[in-house]
Amino acid sequence: MEQMAELSVKRESGCFDAGTDQCPCVLALTGDCLICSRLQGKDVCDCDWNGICPYTVFCQNGNEIVSPREEVTAELVERTDYSEEISVFVFRVGRSFAQSATLPGSFVFLRPIGFERYCDIPVSVMKADEKEGTIHLAIRREGPKSKQLTQKAELVGTTCIIRGVYRSGLLGTEALKPTDLKGKKILLITKGIGAAPAMLIIDRLLTMNEKAGIPGAEIRWLADSEKVDRRLLKDYGRDVAPEYISLSSLVESEELLTEILKEEQPDVTALMVSEYYMEQLIRVIRKELPRTKIVRLNNAKMCCGEGLCGACTEIGPDGSVIRRCKCRDENGPMD
Repeated sequence: MEQMAELSVKRESGCFDAGTDQCPCVLALTGDCLICSRLQGKDVCDCDWNGICPYTVFCQNGNEIVSPREEVTAELVERTDYSEEISVFVFRVGRSFAQSATLPGSFVFLRPIGFERYCDIPVSVMKADEKEGTIHLAIRREGPKSKQLTQKAELVGTTCIIRGVYRSGLLGTEALKPTDLKGKKILLITKGIGAAPAMLIIDRLLTMNEKAGIPGAEIRWLADSEKVDRRLLKDYGRDVAPEYISLSSLVESEELLTEILKEEQPDVTALMVSEYYMEQLIRVIRKELPRTKIVRLNNAKMCCGEGLCGACTEIGPDGSVIRRCKCRDENGPMD
C-alpha cells in the first residue's frame, strides 16, 4: 500500500484532459480541477501548466464547461467471435470520433441501446479506422455487463450507445512519441485481453513513422496467449509478430527476465498486464534497467471516467484524493 501511495502522488503531476477539447471539465464546476489553482478556489494562480489556461476558457464560456463528452448511437457493422469468451465488435462512429480514438490509451464506455448508464462497460479501443469511421473493440465475456452486451450486440445492424473518447487507459504515454523513438527499442509484454490496448501502440508507432518517412522503433513483443486467441493477435498486430511466452514462468524466473532485458536493452518497456504481474516485472526492470521508460496499463476501476463517482479514487499519504481516471503519470511508475 505504501508503494501504491507513492505512485498516487506522482499521478497528480497532470491531467489527461488538460489542453484538450474536454478542458475544463466538470471538475471545474466543483472546485476539484487537477491542475488549475483558480478552478480549485484559490485566489492566485500557482500552477505550472504551460498550455491554454483552463480558468480563462472557463470564464470566457460563462463559467460552464466547454465540450462535455457526448453519447453517440453506433451501428455494429462487423462481429468476429474468436472464441467462446472473446469477440471483436466493429462499430461505425464517424470519422471525427474514430480519429480521436487513434491515440494509445484510448477507451470508450459502451452499453446496449435501451439500457441505463449504470450498464456502461469501459472498453479499450483496439483499432480506429479514420477512413471508415469505425472503431474495433475486443470484449471478453466475464461478468454480467460484458455478457449482457455480447448477447444484445449479436447481429450486424444492432445499435449501441458509445461515450468517449477517454484517454487515460495507459500511463506514461509521453514515452511513445514516434519522433522521439527513431532507432529506439521497445519491449512490449502482454497477457490475455491486455493485448487489446497494445494494438494501438503498435499501430500508432508504425503509422506515424511511415508518414514521417523515418525508421521506426524496433518492437519486440512477448505475449502470453492465455485467455486470448492467437488469431486475434495475428489479425491486429500488423507486421509485429509476437513471441509466445508463459508470463508466470517469466516472473517466477528472475534470471530469465534479466537475460531478456540485458539482451534487448529496451529504451521503453510497455506492460499490458495485471497489477500483480506488473509489480513483479517493474521490480526486476528497475533493478536491471533503471533508466528505461515504462508505459503501463491503468488498471483502475473505471466507472464514470470523469473523476466524479469515486470508483477509481485513492487516498494519498497527505490525505488528498487521487482520481486515477484523470491523473496523468508521464514517465510510468517508480521513475
